[in-house]
Amino acid sequence: MKKIYIVLSILFFINNAQAQQVPNGNFEQWGFDSSSTSFQPVGWQTSNVGSVGDTGTYRYKPAYAGNYACGLRTSFVLSTFTAPAMLQTTFPISSTPETLEFYFKGNIAANDTSIIIVEFGQDTNIIADGTMFITQSQGS
Repeated sequence: MKKIYIVLSILFFINNAQAQQVPNGNFEQWGFDSSSTSFQPVGWQTSNVGSVGDTGTYRYKPAYAGNYACGLRTSFVLSTFTAPAMLQTTFPISSTPETLEFYFKGNIAANDTSIIIVEFGQDTNIIADGTMFITQSQGS
């Protein structure tokens, strides 16, 4: 079974007049989720599914800052199906952001891509979005 491992060390900040932080953007808080039989970052939804095996998110050390980062692990299941790792959160913001900063470290396999998608919405409407494609490994 071929496996692709991506270590994602993210610390999120949204910069605006109030310099608002993404809730648990430093990934220091983790809780056990009995439905996926794994630890999950508090306030985030993940692709962790107990029956898929070792795919999904996991606590990773060393962190950029603090004790933990969030690792993402993508696996090939039965050599025919790719089970990608996914991590997402939703939270209110009080003003229009000027920038979003994060730290990423990863080992990207040849011919593979990590994708980071940011969407801003109001109610059920997306009013702004951005996508970043990472195709090369990123150290520290």
